[in-house]
Amino acid sequence: MRKYFRKPQELGTCLSITYGKLISKKVLFYLLALIMLVVILDLLLGKWGENRLPISVIKNNFLRSTANIVFMGDGRMASAIDLSIIEKEINSILPKENDLTFYNLAVGSTPIGVHYFLIRDSLQMKEEKPNLIIYGFQDNELTEIEFKDDWNLNLVSGLEDIPTLIQISDWSFNHIVDFSLKEFSHLYRYRQKISDSISKLYDRNTLSKSILKEQSNLYQNFYSEADKWVFKPDKSYLSELVEFSNKNDIKILLVEMPMSNLQNQFAEDSHPRKTYFTSLGKYLSANQISLFSFRNSLDDRFLPDAIHLSPEGAKAFSEQISRQVIMDNIPTVDVDY
Repeated sequence: MRKYFRKPQELGTCLSITYGKLISKKVLFYLLALIMLVVILDLLLGKWGENRLPISVIKNNFLRSTANIVFMGDGRMASAIDLSIIEKEINSILPKENDLTFYNLAVGSTPIGVHYFLIRDSLQMKEEKPNLIIYGFQDNELTEIEFKDDWNLNLVSGLEDIPTLIQISDWSFNHIVDFSLKEFSHLYRYRQKISDSISKLYDRNTLSKSILKEQSNLYQNFYSEADKWVFKPDKSYLSELVEFSNKNDIKILLVEMPMSNLQNQFAEDSHPRKTYFTSLGKYLSANQISLFSFRNSLDDRFLPDAIHLSPEGAKAFSEQISRQVIMDNIPTVDVDY
């Protein structure tokens, strides 16, 4: 039998090509594995439980659910609710046949306009509607971004409006809104600076004097700019959310979310903020909507980044909201206390 031997130079070229392909495959494999790991961690972990799923996934999950009481808001509400605690607190006082179901529809890094279109479009496709919406907010975010006039997503995305964005949804929508808020919103820019400041911790439990001074300056500036604290319901989606709830016989309650002790000091003394909440109170009273304040209800140890609650903070807040809000607003159920 005749044997065929490659010339040395041919053999070298062949080996180089083979090893090159193997290296390319390994690099590609590890790169894909890394991308998948980042995506999975982002989906599963988020930021202290903050809802970071694409809008379409959040919407589809909600459509498959049944809930008597729905929680709404941005990342602070998303991270603040422990449904297992609330179910235990509320259903323990109800007859078994009257057990209530709960759903957290809050979405991280999104304003009230997004929340309105999300609940509106979702409930148009659902036969069973919730009896109660509990909406969590802080400071002036109910009206701070004037979607209808001054702040148009079209400027950033090239798309017509928020409903269009929610239809295409997925990662593109989340990224566009997250970027846009930091670009256009006084409130969200201030929060980002607070988070950046908190990340400068030089010790686990202690802030340096310079960092405390930096945060104090941020709070002072935020709460003193009077032009940012003007309540205009006709220019925000709060009025749409209220009108939609009334048409669908859904009761809506507002909840002011917990603040850090340092932030509370400046919020308490802010005249622009007091003026804003006086106007907000008149609007809520005219529309028979109750406002519950948990602004100074939790210690700083439950707010590791001064904005979002930790898992332990979520348990504490869920107990508070169960006992102080939900128990007195249980829908269409006779409760034997």
